[in-house]
Amino acid sequence: MLSKKRILCIDDDADTCFMLSHLLGREGYELKTAATASAAVALARTGSFDLYLLDNRLPDSTGLELCRELRLLHPPTPIVFYSGDAYPEQRNAARRPAQPLTWISRK
Repeated sequence: MLSKKRILCIDDDADTCFMLSHLLGREGYELKTAATASAAVALARTGSFDLYLLDNRLPDSTGLELCRELRLLHPPTPIVFYSGDAYPEQRNAARRPAQPLTWISRK
């Protein structure tokens, strides 16, 4: 039996986490959620994920800073920003040092 692909969703909006958990769960993905960058790093250190899905604004950090931390912990894991805060300057700032896979605007 194949194991489910694991996604770590980091977003402080409970409704967004619920929606993504429901939608992606129906498609066969296992979704873990974290509301803060520190909680996300703790989860990333204790398990492996097939994808990181990040908001850019978090209570204790920025998505860009978290992206850099996750990239150091698990370099090959894809990172996608899913954020209402996806302006060109944030996208450009993330391109080189953090190297997310892409940005998805939820506006």
